[in-house]
Amino acid sequence: MSEERFVALREGAVWALQGFGIRCVIAPSFGEIFLGNCFPNGLLPVILEEVHIRAIAAEIEPNPKINLVTVDLIRRRVDSPSGRQFEFAVAPMRRDAFLQGLDTIGLTLARDDEIGSFQAADHRTRPWIYETLEQE
Repeated sequence: MSEERFVALREGAVWALQGFGIRCVIAPSFGEIFLGNCFPNGLLPVILEEVHIRAIAAEIEPNPKINLVTVDLIRRRVDSPSGRQFEFAVAPMRRDAFLQGLDTIGLTLARDDEIGSFQAADHRTRPWIYETLEQE
C-alpha cells in the first residue's frame, strides 16, 4: 500500500465523523493517530474524565430531545444540558489555530515574516550553505 493511500486511510475516521456533521468528539482518551488527524482537519477532540462524560450522558438519556451540550473552546469547557460545566485542556497552539481556522500550512504561513527573518540571518551567518543551493 502506498504511503499516500495509508495516510488517507488514517484520516478516514475523522472525515467520516465530519461527513455526519460532527464537529467535536468527547471521550476519555483518543488514539495518537486519530488525535493527530483531528486538529488539522477541523474536528475538535475533547478529553474529559469518564465520570464527567457519564454525568452528561445521564442528563441526556432520560429525554434525548434535551441534548444540548455546548463545547466552548475559548473558555475550554463543556456545558451539560443542565448547565454543569466541565473544563478540558487543549494545547494553546492547537487551540489558537483551530479558533483562527488554520491548518498546518496556514500556521506556517502565519509565521512568514519570522521565517524570512531567520532565513536572512542564517544566510548572513552561514553563506556557504546557500552558495551551493544558489549555484544549482
